[in-house]
Amino acid sequence: MLHQIEQWIDQTNFEYQNQRVSCSKFSDEFKGFYPLEFLKQAYFVIVDTIPKPDFPELRQMNNMATQDFWLNNKQ
Repeated sequence: MLHQIEQWIDQTNFEYQNQRVSCSKFSDEFKGFYPLEFLKQAYFVIVDTIPKPDFPELRQMNNMATQDFWLNNKQ
């Protein structure tokens, strides 16, 4: 499962590589928190819809976590 998620991350990064913007543009805002060299290696992309992996196993885990939450937090 972890390998499948890593592949999805790599594919998503590849698909958006032409739209990415360096986080170094926020160097003043992050001064003293993140080193500039780190920000130069980090990127962000503005999208209309956040990409999500379509893995049934993740949906099932989310459903179980939601069910557990509601069962454990009944008033």
